[in-house]
Amino acid sequence: MAAHTVTDPLEELWNHTMSMDKTHLMCFYPSKITMGGVWTGDNPLDFSIPLLLFQILLITSTTRAATLLLSPLRLPTYISQILAGFLLGPSVLGHLPHFSNLVFPVRSLFVLESMALLGLVYYTFIVGVEIEVSAITRAGIRSFGFAIGCTLPPFLVGALTGYVALSTDDKHKDDTFLNKLSFPIFLGSTFSSTAFAVLARNIAELKLAGTDVGQLTLSASLINDTFAWTGLTVATVLGHSRCTITQTTWTLTSGVVIFGASYLLLRPMLLRLARRAAEGEAVGEDRECWILIGVMVAALVADAGGTHAIFGAFVFGLAVPNGPVGVALVEKVEDFVVGALLPLFFALSGLRTDTAKITNMHSAVLLMVAAMVAAVLKVVAAIGVAGVFGMPLGDGTSIGLLLNTKGIIELVILNIARNKGIMSDQSFTVLVFVSALITAMVSPFLGMVVKPARRLVFYKRRTVAWAHPESELRVLACVHVPRDVPPLLTLLDVVTPSSRSPVGVLALHLIEFVGRSSALLLINASAPSSSSYDASAYGRPAAVVGAGAGAMSVDFGGDSVAMAERTASGRRPWARPGV
Repeated sequence: MAAHTVTDPLEELWNHTMSMDKTHLMCFYPSKITMGGVWTGDNPLDFSIPLLLFQILLITSTTRAATLLLSPLRLPTYISQILAGFLLGPSVLGHLPHFSNLVFPVRSLFVLESMALLGLVYYTFIVGVEIEVSAITRAGIRSFGFAIGCTLPPFLVGALTGYVALSTDDKHKDDTFLNKLSFPIFLGSTFSSTAFAVLARNIAELKLAGTDVGQLTLSASLINDTFAWTGLTVATVLGHSRCTITQTTWTLTSGVVIFGASYLLLRPMLLRLARRAAEGEAVGEDRECWILIGVMVAALVADAGGTHAIFGAFVFGLAVPNGPVGVALVEKVEDFVVGALLPLFFALSGLRTDTAKITNMHSAVLLMVAAMVAAVLKVVAAIGVAGVFGMPLGDGTSIGLLLNTKGIIELVILNIARNKGIMSDQSFTVLVFVSALITAMVSPFLGMVVKPARRLVFYKRRTVAWAHPESELRVLACVHVPRDVPPLLTLLDVVTPSSRSPVGVLALHLIEFVGRSSALLLINASAPSSSSYDASAYGRPAAVVGAGAGAMSVDFGGDSVAMAERTASGRRPWARPGV
């Protein structure tokens, strides 16, 4: 149909009303954006801005309350966010009279979903920034083995289940061959996906960041996430209606061009900026703002190219190197995006989760069984890969359970599939519940399998042996909080340093990266050194300053350096006030 300009809205409304081919029509009033005040008789929920602010407050407060209630169970935040959206949806509070029409009317969902997608764009950008591509390339053959073993079996189960579901559904009988490939790829990517951000925090809480299991799981998760994003992109392209081979080829080509342009054009400029920042030059507010604007440009280009806006933001984030630039950008947007905008996405997912839409129990049970089988196959495959590399079977079980952690990526895949009509409301509801159930089951099973006491076993063979009393005793003193200082001073007092038997102290100030999953990637760094200091004139090697256990940044304080120098010469610096 040829496009035409509407000159008279009333005439257009009349023609639409009298037409035999009617569609849903929404009317919006420009004067309904801001209100004149309750004193003039206006209802805040009748206006766009007050209603949006009320929805954000309701969603964030409900999410925080659910997180607080579930905190004793030590479940991931992802569970509480899903639960908050489910409570606000039609399955629970939606049953109250007029609740949905008052709080979440249809006219407000366009604005709410736009805000949620904007938050999702910047969240995927943050995930891309936190993923260092070089960590994947140096992960080693074992990480690739676990990634492939824990990705292919679930993907095949999902693809086979999707093919069976399509073959028995008359609604997709007229779809093209490419369209029919979309749902199996969506389902396979959903079953094989792993949430790196959620997984990184789980590993930190379980004290596994410094273990072989934690390192292998994080590396395998990075590779797994890359595969999931690739599957999401391909499935999104194939899911377009009236999709032809030529259109599919051009869409995939545009995605490759976006990826190549980010790495060939954008990354060199950001690397130069990162080198300047490492040398002490400030990143600058103007440069940070230009990068954040570039995220929107990349998302717009990707959406216009036919992939998805979040793909452009994710690739843009991958091009940002780890370091001062990445940290500055994450600190600029993470708290607001994760705390205020991302819960909107989970709430909208909850609004779409309706248990009343589950009408075909046979298909629902089949989907649940397939998802559970895929989760079990991940664990079995991890155990098999561990056996191939001569690792304990308990470590393989732990890695398989950890790689079953679900999160935002799976929910993004499900929402895109539902919005494009590739997935029914029933399948969406079932898979959201199964995703939350599998993630909730990971922690209890890990508690039975993981033995945190086994981490860093090779240190158990070390003892304090001072074969040469006249030589220097080197002590690494790590200070995180002020209460760590008195025990260290007591230890130094016990060893009684003197000029004949000096004690060399390297005092480190540890600063925790709170809530930064990217900090866990530092455990994979081959040489995590950033600065050095020659603590005394005894010719000792310079102290390497790096991140401890992947969650600490190290800093030499002035008093700490003075303490190292004075202790090496046999004097007692702890007698000086203020140290």
